Amino acid sequence: MTFMYSTQKKSLFFAGAAVLGICALCFSYFFYLVYAPLFSPGAQTTRFTVAKGDGLRDIAFRLRETGVIRSRLVFELYAVAAGHGAYLKPGVYELDSGMSIATISKVLYDGQENTIRLVIPEGLTLKDIEEKLVANGIIEAGAFEHFPVETLGSQYGFLAAAQSLEGFLFPDTYEFFLGGDLREITMKFLGRFSQKTKHIYKEEFVVLGGTPVSFYEVLTMASLIEREVLTDKDRRIVSGILWKRFGAGMPLQVDASLSYAKCLGKLSSCDKRLVARADLDIDSPFNTYKFSGLPLAPIANPGISAIEAALEPAPSAFWYYLSDPKTGDTIFSKTLDEHNENRAVYLGV
Repeated sequence: MTFMYSTQKKSLFFAGAAVLGICALCFSYFFYLVYAPLFSPGAQTTRFTVAKGDGLRDIAFRLRETGVIRSRLVFELYAVAAGHGAYLKPGVYELDSGMSIATISKVLYDGQENTIRLVIPEGLTLKDIEEKLVANGIIEAGAFEHFPVETLGSQYGFLAAAQSLEGFLFPDTYEFFLGGDLREITMKFLGRFSQKTKHIYKEEFVVLGGTPVSFYEVLTMASLIEREVLTDKDRRIVSGILWKRFGAGMPLQVDASLSYAKCLGKLSSCDKRLVARADLDIDSPFNTYKFSGLPLAPIANPGISAIEAALEPAPSAFWYYLSDPKTGDTIFSKTLDEHNENRAVYLGV
């Protein structure tokens, strides 16, 4: 009996030791996975985005898929044990190859300054602005172009007739959150538009030259003026000319709108090219040589000066104008013959 009891004790001892050994190995391996980086520091960096609303499981899965960590499960277990799990902050992170799971978890928990300040100049198109934001990691390509503008119509009355966000991305200096929510970024632009135009946008329709026009048409006109004319004084005169043509049923003949059609809404890439005679036949609602009236929608995002000029046209005897390519000055003409003479002098055509 004594011998059997002794044998059982030894068996239990060795079994316990084996279990402890296995546990020790498991813990050792766990801590190895937690604290050992995948590669040497500086070997490579990975840009990793945590979007608002992302949960721990989704973050861990994408870290593993990206090849930043060895084990999704170990990351989840460690993040929970460290008290980080429910508090990983949205943002765009540069994760170094020398970071361990423990370090990555702390980096995502601590967060960082994930904002960038951008100046959006007057006269950029929706696609131009989108390209600028994409290049800085703020939104994804196509986000503004395909944004369902109708979903915000009830919050912003000025969007009632809007075809897209074109015209409403108000030019100003913005601070954007990297990897932020698209709807919030869009509303930041629209909020700024609302704030800057609240002294202007009071009614959906206004009367200009005896003709009732909608605010959307005023904004469309402002976008033409923004792209065509440099100075505030000249903008009001050009506004008067274009509204006069509009009321008379004449084609507006605005080069900038033709460039918008020609360049598929990306004016920054080809707006400086002279309009060729063949371009006059482009079949587009933005071809204001071929079709009378205003374009289908704004061709750019105008600043407050251009919007005010569209609302406050200056009366004049002029019917034509062109821009001196050397100085940017606006040259006005009363007759078509005079305009053609100016074209020969300033444009060589």
